[in-house]
Amino acid sequence: MDLCGGEGKLDGWHCHKIADRRLHRFCCSWAAEHPLVLFLDDLQWLDAATLDPLEQLAIGQEPHHLLLIGAFRDNEVGPTHALRRMLDAIHKAKVDVLDRARPPDNR
Repeated sequence: MDLCGGEGKLDGWHCHKIADRRLHRFCCSWAAEHPLVLFLDDLQWLDAATLDPLEQLAIGQEPHHLLLIGAFRDNEVGPTHALRRMLDAIHKAKVDVLDRARPPDNR
């Protein structure tokens, strides 16, 4: 899938920013009047550049009818991990967050 299609020859940074804007526009247009639920699994594998647009969706004023559900392995996300920084920023922005930790597997 070419998220930068029609934009000519672009470097990675510009292409990434265009993809971020397109994701945001898609979510805003879809969730303007209808509920949109995004479930994202294995968030511990994402880097900061990939988490940035998710953080903007979670903290921003738009879209209004968006529910983000994320799953990650807590034992793989330390205090300096990009995901931990994103979650801290979301908490500081006073976004409603429901945290649920799965109990350890005792097999």
